[in-house]
Amino acid sequence: RPGDMLPDQVMEYRLGNGQVWRPTDVSAPTGELLTLRDGLAQSKNTLTAQVMQAVGPQRVAQLARDLGVRESRLEEVPSLALGTSPVTLRE
Repeated sequence: RPGDMLPDQVMEYRLGNGQVWRPTDVSAPTGELLTLRDGLAQSKNTLTAQVMQAVGPQRVAQLARDLGVRESRLEEVPSLALGTSPVTLRE
């Protein structure tokens, strides 16, 4: 929900291939709790990654397809919500 509070902090996610993914932002994490609304408005990748982790890349990809992204290939990876799969302007 938009009012849910999430920490703006360094996060690490273990990937299936033994690698670790650490989403970053332009500015250093504040360590503060932010509402999801404020975090998304500020383009906080640390918060977006937490939501993606909770929801799952498959559900995010399916939502994008339901909203009309049908021609572009969406990689169902944790960074999908950060825009790592190219999508056409038309979509």
